[in-house]
Amino acid sequence: MKKILLTGSSGYLGSKFIELYGTKHEILGLSRSNEVHRVDLLDSECVIKISADFKPDFILHTAAMVGRDKGLEQIFDNHVGIMKTLIECAKQSGAKFIFTSSESLYGGKENTGGYMENDLPRPRHKYGESKYECERLLQESGITYLITRSGRFVGFNKNYDREKQFPDTLKVLLQGLPVKLDAEKLFSYTLIDHLADAISNFVDYDSQNNRLLNVAAIQGSTYFDLISKIAKALDIDSVLVQPGGSEENWLPNSTIDTSLSARLGYPTITLSELVKIIAQDYLE
Repeated sequence: MKKILLTGSSGYLGSKFIELYGTKHEILGLSRSNEVHRVDLLDSECVIKISADFKPDFILHTAAMVGRDKGLEQIFDNHVGIMKTLIECAKQSGAKFIFTSSESLYGGKENTGGYMENDLPRPRHKYGESKYECERLLQESGITYLITRSGRFVGFNKNYDREKQFPDTLKVLLQGLPVKLDAEKLFSYTLIDHLADAISNFVDYDSQNNRLLNVAAIQGSTYFDLISKIAKALDIDSVLVQPGGSEENWLPNSTIDTSLSARLGYPTITLSELVKIIAQDYLE
């Protein structure tokens, strides 16, 4: 059993990781809304003390601020400040570091997609810039790390009830109401269960290496097509899933290539498998 200090423990991914691996590892979750360890990650003194007392083997950093939390001008400074604090925690405890980054730092292949880990980053906005800077700080820290670059998060999470596009879309459809979705832009989708499995793979088998990996379903899809497939699997009236929505501030094609993670023996998942898992989870 490893000791894992987890940031964002009440978030969409963090709470799923606890659900799947909370009995396998000793996980100390930090979050602004965690009833047991309510922590502001910007309070570096508090975070460093908690880490020093816990003495983690791994720091799993899933917390991130988005537009609804802070103005865009603050995201970069906050993300970077938190990363510097957590790197200090890792150095003090000798912990290895897992950072969930994002495809938002990719750019330059707007019409073809298929971004690979060695493509030159071209962040599209402050959020992407902050993720890239956090990656750089970690890579230069001397700490052993796993950095995952994900597509758009999807998946069932019974422990998460805040705003999130994917569960909100399914919630509307399950109420028998229509949704209008983008049928033009292509995305890669990261099932939160699958990303949790990839993180667990690093902890169990690969933590002697530094890794930078894209983690998502092998095939891309429009959001309209993805939700249409899931709706069909859930026996939801197809008339409710309508084209005509628009995903603002996204590239025509933001898909990522996951062949490296497959070659290294990390878990893989096809889009059809992703749809099947999500449908089973919602039916249960």
